[in-house]
Amino acid sequence: TVTVIGQGDYAGSNGSATFKITARPVTFTANSGEKVYDGNALTLGNTAFKYDEENGNSGLLSGHTAIVTAINGSQTNVGTSKSSVGTVTIKEGTTDVTDNYEISKVTGNLTITARPVTIKANTQKIHSLISVLLILLFLISSYKVFTS
Repeated sequence: TVTVIGQGDYAGSNGSATFKITARPVTFTANSGEKVYDGNALTLGNTAFKYDEENGNSGLLSGHTAIVTAINGSQTNVGTSKSSVGTVTIKEGTTDVTDNYEISKVTGNLTITARPVTIKANTQKIHSLISVLLILLFLISSYKVFTS
C-alpha cells in the first residue's frame, strides 16, 4: 500500500492504493541435438539451454544470471529421447532472486540417426570362387565320364 501526502506548495490529498507485483515470466528451453550413431552418448551439458522472452518481457533482467544445475537426457542408440532443463537458480550477484521469476521449462530432443554403411563385394574373390566352382564342376563331369 502506498499513501500519497501533499508536500510544500502542493496540498495533495491523502489516499492509498494497493499494487500487486507479479513474478516475471521467463521460459528456459533445453537445446536439441542430433548426430550420426558412433556408439557414444549424445549429451548436451549444463550450458545447453536458452531463455526466451514471454508475454512481452525480455527474459532475465540486466545483471541477473541464470544457473542451471543440469540438462537431463542422453541418447546412445538410434532413436530420439528428451533433454530437459534441470534446476534453475537466478542470481543478482550473490543474491538469489529466483522467487521473482515465474519459470517455465521446455524440453528439447536428442536424436541419433543410423550410420550409413556401404557393403562392397570383393570382385576378385568372387571371380576366384567362380573359377574354383567351374574347376570342380569340370572334375565332377570328367569323373563321371571316366567312371562310366
